[in-house]
Amino acid sequence: AGLLRVIVVDDGSTDATPTLLAGIRDPRLEVIRLETRNGKPAALNAAVSASAAPVLVFMDQRQQVRPGGIRALVRRLRDPDVGAVSGRLEFEGEHRNGVGIYWRYELALRRAEGELGILTGVTGALYAVRRSLWRTLPQDALVDDVSVALHARAAGFRVVFEDEAVACDRAAD
Repeated sequence: AGLLRVIVVDDGSTDATPTLLAGIRDPRLEVIRLETRNGKPAALNAAVSASAAPVLVFMDQRQQVRPGGIRALVRRLRDPDVGAVSGRLEFEGEHRNGVGIYWRYELALRRAEGELGILTGVTGALYAVRRSLWRTLPQDALVDDVSVALHARAAGFRVVFEDEAVACDRAAD
């Protein structure tokens, strides 16, 4: 807990987010408010610019991370050959609209790619990367989770999948 610092980027929200964040009194929390919506790449770049940590963990606001998830991601970076670690996104109510079938197939592919050492993407809802491998995302980047993994691989590092790092979401109707 003493090593954890949380940076929340509010990307031009128009709801009660700024008020809610202002009410949190925790010295580990830093809030960056972008006055206008600039998109996820700008938010991630702002967060990274505010950090000097050797390990960066990214997660989306809407998912809940199971206890031990962040620890499981970071543990994999003890291996000096690993540059990025993908968590696992799990959906409640997976039976709706075929999400369960698709996502089980996607997870099977990611696990296999991770074991074979050919994983080229991470789960955008929960992943970790070495700070030294971060490259500023272009404003028009569509998928940070692929860009980050490809940068790590291009630098000669492995990208791995960590099954114990779980972010939970609810399948949309």
